[in-house]
Formats: sequence, C-alpha cells, structure tokens
Amino acid sequence: CEGAEIPSDVTTIGEGAFGRRNRLKEITLPEGIKTISKSAFALCENLSKVKLPDSLTTIEENAFRQTALTSVTIPKGVTRIDNAFIGCSSLTQLQVAGENPVYDSRDDCNAIIRKSDNALIQGCSTTKIPSDITTIESQAFEKLNSLKAIELPEGLTTIGNMAFQDCSNLKVISFPDTVTEIGISAFGGCDTLKEVVLPENLKKLDYYPFANCDELQTVVI
Repeated sequence: CEGAEIPSDVTTIGEGAFGRRNRLKEITLPEGIKTISKSAFALCENLSKVKLPDSLTTIEENAFRQTALTSVTIPKGVTRIDNAFIGCSSLTQLQVAGENPVYDSRDDCNAIIRKSDNALIQGCSTTKIPSDITTIESQAFEKLNSLKAIELPEGLTTIGNMAFQDCSNLKVISFPDTVTEIGISAFGGCDTLKEVVLPENLKKLDYYPFANCDELQTVVI
C-alpha cells in the first residue's frame, strides 16, 4: 500500500506482495531482506524509487516488471537476478555496486553484466554495450518502449530469446558480423523496425525472430 513500512525482521518479500499497487511511489527495503520474490512489485505503475539493502541476495523474475523506476543500484551481496526489470521504460541509470562478485556495470554501461561469461542480462534505454560482451541474454531489453536505437559491438555472438521483444520504438539495429545466433522472437513486436541486414556469419536464426514487425519492409541475408 502507499507509504508501506516493512518490519525489520522480514527476510523475504513474497510473490506478488505489492503487485499492482498503483498508489505506491517509493519504498525503502530494510536491512535483513534477502529475497525479493517473483512479481513482488510488478505493475506498480507509479513506483519510481526503491532502495535495496546490502543484505539482499536474490531478485527473482518480474520482481519490478513495468514499474516507473528511474534509477537502480544492485547491492554488493546480490548473486542472483532473474529478468527482474522487464518493461521498466523509465529506467535510465542501472548500476551494480563495485564489490559485487557476480555482476558488474563496467564502463558505466547502465546495464547488468554477468562476470563469468561476459553476458549482458539486463539493459535499459541508456545502455551502451561494452566491447567485451559476447551474449545478450533472453529478455534483456524486453518491452523497453523508450529504446530507439542501440549499437551492438564487434565480438557479440549471441542474441537470446525475446532479447528485444516488444521494443516498439526501436527503429535502428545493426548487427556485427560476429553474431552467429539470433534467438526466438528476439525482435518480435518491434513494430517500427523497417530494415534488417543479417550478419554474414549467422548460423542460427530461430523461430519468429521478427514476428509482428509491422513496418519491416526489407530483410537482407
């Protein structure tokens, strides 16, 4: 509810606990919280500020889906993030605390990078993909209506399932020749995309990569 205060002995925000609370505008999670469960704050359309505690270790799928968050800092103790910020189109600052052992936001990229395999797991409208990224994970940019263009770096090999799905204002995309795999519905619903030139080293183009791209006129293979 509006102005919710969470007791200090709570360790988990349960599944859907604050979902669809449109009067909720900001919240501070107390130290001691370890897990934010699935859809805990999903569809809180006016939630623009959240303070995450250093005790936090897990942020589950859709935890903050389609909220109005503008800035998020992932604490140093978080070791698991599951597509938590899908559709957060107002998000322009996305950072990971420097001491985090699993994730980083190298080069001030405004994205969450998994260190072990240089995979980008979550981006936002201001993301600049670092040059050493090899994979864009599934749903990393899904439903970001504020995303109009993005530069994919040389060295990128894989674009995951639904990575850019329903980015309805994405007008420009250019693939480096290093891309070998484009996943299921990777650009589905990008209905302002007009032209695509596929990379020459592409080996796998999965099902419906450009489904419902209503303005798409040209695909060059």
